[in-house]
Parts: sequence; C-alpha cells; structure tokens
Amino acid sequence: MRLVVQVLLIFFIVSSCVKNNPDPSWLEVNEWQLNSNIALSGLEGELTESITNAQVYIDDELIGIFEVPFRIPILKSGAVNVKVYPVVINNGFRQQRNCIHF
Repeated sequence: MRLVVQVLLIFFIVSSCVKNNPDPSWLEVNEWQLNSNIALSGLEGELTESITNAQVYIDDELIGIFEVPFRIPILKSGAVNVKVYPVVINNGFRQQRNCIHF
C-alpha cells in the first residue's frame, strides 16, 4: 500500500510541472492626463481632476475596474482593441462607481 501511495505521489508531482500557458502581455497605466477640448474655446472650466479609477475593456469585454496606477496581464494573442475609461466615484463612496464614456 505504501508503495502505491509513493508511486501516485511521484506521478502527480511529475505531471503537474507541465506548463503550456502563454506569457501574458501587460497593460500599464501610471497616470491620467486631462486635456482641454479645443471646440469649447475655454468654456469648459478649470482643468483639474482627481480621477483615481479606470474601467478597462479588451475587445469590448469588461476586464475590470482598477485603481490608477495599475498593471494588469492581458491573456489574449494578436491585435486587440483596448479601451480605458475614467471612473467617477459617486458621492465619495468607493462602492458606488460610475463610468463616464466620452
């Protein structure tokens, strides 16, 4: 019985070492930059912001909401469509996040 357990243990250890996962690509966002809208000619108000969260879409699939700065792995191969939108915290509550699409 003990020999059978040892053989099974060795089998599981050897078979679990196989890795065929591809290396991920990484998406890294360190900070936001707020730019003025040229069409408004200075009517947009002060250019200040304190956006600390971002909503990330890969090929129109929501990956998640992350706090800036962040670095996340992308497990898709080939060319992908990446969209990053600012997230505004509703009334200062982190549980109530609203995404603003421009």
